[in-house]
Amino acid sequence: MSREQMVQLESLVQFINRGTRDISLDIDASLSKSIEVISAVADSLSSLKDDPNVPSALREQLLAMDQQFMQVLLFLQVGDRIAQKSEALRAALQDLSDCLLGEGGNAPDLNVSRASFNENILSETSANKDDDDHMSQDDIDALFGS
Repeated sequence: MSREQMVQLESLVQFINRGTRDISLDIDASLSKSIEVISAVADSLSSLKDDPNVPSALREQLLAMDQQFMQVLLFLQVGDRIAQKSEALRAALQDLSDCLLGEGGNAPDLNVSRASFNENILSETSANKDDDDHMSQDDIDALFGS
């Protein structure tokens, strides 16, 4: 591999690394804001539901809506899993970089924290094959810190 090709490959590795980290940060920020907004709406629904002036039929609808919002909040609790997958992708990129550019001074150090993710997090079995009525194992793991 020529010196020019190695420089181009190193630049590409750095670009992919920055993009992967940026995507993870963007998703995390978006999820956080979404959780804040939905929590505020759920709190308002809860207040309405508890209002003694609300008819019982409407109270039942509000209760159903409240349960739906709680389910949405549950599904939004995947930020940790996204961060783990992002770090696993960066680790794979580090491995590729080390392989192609050499582990010595040529390959950039992406400062990947290999302890921050399960080694099987990107396996084929982690693909979401569940139907819409059930939480994926990823969602459950993210919620309960598994």
